[in-house]
Amino acid sequence: MANFNPLQINWEDTEDICFYDERWPQSWVRRLHNVRWPLDGGVIWISTSGTSSQGVLTFVALKKSSLLVSAKSVNKHIASSSQDCWLNALPIYHVGGVSVYARSYLSGACVEDISDQKWSPKVFVDKLVEKQITLTSLVPTQLYDLLMMKLSPPESLRVVFIGGAALAPSLYKKACELGWPILPTYGMTELGSQVATAPLKSIEKGAMACGDYRLEPLSHINIETDEHRHIKIKSLSAMSGRFQINIEDGSENFETFDSQSFYTSQDLGHYQNGKLTIIGRADESVKIMGEWVNVGRLNMQFKDYALEEEVTTTSVIVTRSHPRRGHEVVLVTELPKEPRVMDDKVIEKIVTKMNAENRPFERIQGVYWVHEIPKTALGKIKVKSLSETIS
Repeated sequence: MANFNPLQINWEDTEDICFYDERWPQSWVRRLHNVRWPLDGGVIWISTSGTSSQGVLTFVALKKSSLLVSAKSVNKHIASSSQDCWLNALPIYHVGGVSVYARSYLSGACVEDISDQKWSPKVFVDKLVEKQITLTSLVPTQLYDLLMMKLSPPESLRVVFIGGAALAPSLYKKACELGWPILPTYGMTELGSQVATAPLKSIEKGAMACGDYRLEPLSHINIETDEHRHIKIKSLSAMSGRFQINIEDGSENFETFDSQSFYTSQDLGHYQNGKLTIIGRADESVKIMGEWVNVGRLNMQFKDYALEEEVTTTSVIVTRSHPRRGHEVVLVTELPKEPRVMDDKVIEKIVTKMNAENRPFERIQGVYWVHEIPKTALGKIKVKSLSETIS
């Protein structure tokens, strides 16, 4: 099996398909051609963001029927029809890209695809205008780029799903002010894309709705939280299993999953009266000097200040091991292509503000400038890899 043109997917047959990052080394791709995939019968194998860590390729098995369950629910949530047209800027080997095609198959909406092009905010908006696009999906990094260039959407655009990572409140508010019809989402590959999404009516309220992060579980989803606030989900859109291939020693491991069971995520949240609020991730908290520190909250705080100061360089707060404190908080910033004294000053200003507002063990202990911060194809920062490098 190899990468497949999603336009050619027959959503009703039993052909199996594998999607993976085309930037992978050829030795990895050759390995895939020799694999005996443990499931068949209309299965789409999608590589996850955890793939390639420590030489292990990870794939989630999603039945075509499961992806269509999710697609039907998403279409219903936004009242999508054949009058719509999608613009896909997400990689087709990511569940966010593949799911666009499942939705269009059910609704009859057209799809324009620029996922094979290098991301460009201007090209994206030009395509929205040219094709009179009504629906699209982006990650927060892409939205940030649009706002930094102060670009506005055409009148035809009625929904922009934002997912793949946490959306900073300041980013949400600024997008609303510029007229972007934002619907924050919460989802994951293991559940076939979206799990919970802001209500469509929140767009009609415009900036008045910004900051209200209570999401509505989609109609195909059952949600509960455990005593540790982990979000648990049950749905017919759930994966059939997870398959791992060790590139180094050739070993394989496959874990099956029953869609009648609850899937326990590493995400934390509140679920009450049919509304879900995402708190963060369990793996975003570390102990420093005996106190729990939520690194996710610190990154949100930094993003708010970065947007206010119009910082264009990529930055992220991570922790590294420390012999006395256990861990310490540091800021890693990508060197701009054209270094400016202003960048140093602005970063220093933000760090000073944050350290004045936060508790001693939450304070940033150092700033590291690097040539490139490792990211996934969706623009997610590989935090674990970066933390290990800094340590």
